[in-house]
Amino acid sequence: MRTVGNLVWLILAWFVASTPALSQAPAAEPIPVPSVDSKNYFDFGHVNSSDKSSFLLIPVPETKENLTGDPRADKLIRSANDAMHRRDEASAKELLDQAKKVAPEQLGLWGTYGILAAHQKSYSEALEDLQKELKFHPDQTHLYPLVEGLQTKLGQNDALLETYRAWAATKTTNPYAVTQYMEILIDKGDPLSAFEARKDAGSYQPDRAKQNGQFLMAMAQALMISGDNRGKNALYGILGELSYVSLNNTASDLADASRDLPLAELCARAALDELTHESKTWTLEGDSSKEEDKSRDVVNVWDTLGWTLFKEGKPEEARSLLQAAWLNRPSVEMGKHFGEFLSATGNKIAALSTYQIAVATMPPYGSLDALTDTASQLKDIEDREHALLSEGVQPANADPNAALASLKTLLLKNTGGQIGEAEYKLQLKNAKVVRFAPVDRKAVSGDESILAQVSLPDLFPDDSEVTLIRNARLSCHATTCELSLEP
Repeated sequence: MRTVGNLVWLILAWFVASTPALSQAPAAEPIPVPSVDSKNYFDFGHVNSSDKSSFLLIPVPETKENLTGDPRADKLIRSANDAMHRRDEASAKELLDQAKKVAPEQLGLWGTYGILAAHQKSYSEALEDLQKELKFHPDQTHLYPLVEGLQTKLGQNDALLETYRAWAATKTTNPYAVTQYMEILIDKGDPLSAFEARKDAGSYQPDRAKQNGQFLMAMAQALMISGDNRGKNALYGILGELSYVSLNNTASDLADASRDLPLAELCARAALDELTHESKTWTLEGDSSKEEDKSRDVVNVWDTLGWTLFKEGKPEEARSLLQAAWLNRPSVEMGKHFGEFLSATGNKIAALSTYQIAVATMPPYGSLDALTDTASQLKDIEDREHALLSEGVQPANADPNAALASLKTLLLKNTGGQIGEAEYKLQLKNAKVVRFAPVDRKAVSGDESILAQVSLPDLFPDDSEVTLIRNARLSCHATTCELSLEP
């Protein structure tokens, strides 16, 4: 089960304020930043542990409910906040006690009591006060992270289940609470109840969940381990609600970690199915940049699915996927995956060549971000390359840069003997060019008969029905033409 983190018991619900330094004030305890995406629930300011004047406040919001409450109690609570700001805890407590006598259920009263008690390290009292605030005002969902942190600190793990259940049933639009609730149920061996919780929770919103990998993982894990046909059938419905980006990223992360590989395969196949279906509508009409981007996404999913199948011990199913991904988009990551596959299946010469070409895909002066993102993969490839060389494996290509260029270039017969070059958009399916359009209306004479020769079986996995939109340059000389595919 994921946890919020140690000592996240003073997350500010509404506001964190600081005042100019007070030389007489004692040092404030540092406030740890939560590990969850807390900004989805509330805003908080960073409190530096060296700022001796920082003090937690809960200002009473100008809500409709508050404006219709008791104005005397409201004024007393605000004065208590001012006293807390001055670090005058005694006056704050006295003002809150006065407000309690006037209106014991006033909005913000028990929440402010709770913050004061937490600052005084009376954690049990703070928890009781915050729970009382939620009892009187259940729509104050910003208090739940504080309750969660206090229960965690006090070791009340069993009580967390009820907290998450109540939190998930509110109008919050973030699926964090229901995710935590589900994961506790999963840990308790009740995955089907976790799945049912997803349907009942007020926080569940498909559009939001499409971008929330944690939510996906909690649901999918529950369904995968349920052993119940209802759960397994429902899993496909859940995957159908998710974007192919979320599905592919989840599958990639799981495959890299060699964890939950059957789920990773399901996610990758669902992503590929979605893109394959969508690709039936892709054309070369107008601006096809979106289709070109999604064609690259198809290649990424091929790599993810192939890598997952390889990790699952299914090399024959993985082969054409990894090869197609590598040939369509030579890169460090694709080369690492395909090279490792080749080495594991006994083709060490091809593996070494793949590693060397993958290194050649790195620009000599890349951006810092690009270098950082690929640094570990690049080192891994170089280590594997050196290991194969130390075994006496001889590379098939003397020049990796020339080999990289050849991967992207297809030689064709110049059927008309025309000389010239032009940029084209290609619509590829079943390894053939099914449609083409010159960019900027500049074309090579006889291009139709030349492009009709194109056959790219290795650029598509076995039995693939997907359509790709690619850019390419056609350069024709006296007897031959070169078709160079852009990444």
